[in-house]
Amino acid sequence: MNATSRPNGAASAFGGWDGQAFEAMEVPDFAGRMEAIRWHVRPRLEAIAEMLAPALSERAGEVLYPYVAQHARRTVNPPDETWCAWSPSPRGYKKHPHLELGISARGVFVQAGAIYEAPFRATLADLLSRQGQALREALPPQAEWKDDHLAPSGVPTARLSREDLARLAAGLRRKSRGDLMVALSWPREAVLGMSPEAFLQQALEALSRLMPVYRLVRQAQRGAAPARLPSQE
Repeated sequence: MNATSRPNGAASAFGGWDGQAFEAMEVPDFAGRMEAIRWHVRPRLEAIAEMLAPALSERAGEVLYPYVAQHARRTVNPPDETWCAWSPSPRGYKKHPHLELGISARGVFVQAGAIYEAPFRATLADLLSRQGQALREALPPQAEWKDDHLAPSGVPTARLSREDLARLAAGLRRKSRGDLMVALSWPREAVLGMSPEAFLQQALEALSRLMPVYRLVRQAQRGAAPARLPSQE
């Protein structure tokens, strides 16, 4: 997957989500779906990435660079999801802690964490083993924990057990494609009923609620001892 950052003129392109955006994710053939994404989805993601970058950077305490997925490695199977991302690196996001906002035919989601390309996953596994319970307490009960960033669902925080945390940590250590992502989502019908301003506000709030995940992953990347995590109010 290639990515582009800071697209020109993106701030004026987001006009909210409509049926065409979701229908684009349902086009059955590869070429058709990629073309529909290019016209009906990617401009909105470019706009969102650019518009939310300053506020997310403020909440993260460092500059976060915006990116938009290009799916350049795909040649046969069309993506079920596509997204924009924010990373502390100006050179990409896949090897770094990052935040995402994406769309599928089911709805829209945000998530935070690291994927299998991150070279510090073993360190993250150690931090998760020691700090997982504190992180759990800092997150919304409906947030879903996933070991695959492309999975449509995961284990909700409200049901997350010590065994689940151990399994996630073990996946980071042992699986060649083990991820750690925590997600919040909106169903398609809910998003279609939102104004652009309402959606952007809700997206920013949801991403902010996932910021403890980003911070823990960033600490793993830096090799630092984890800071005390605040409780979710």
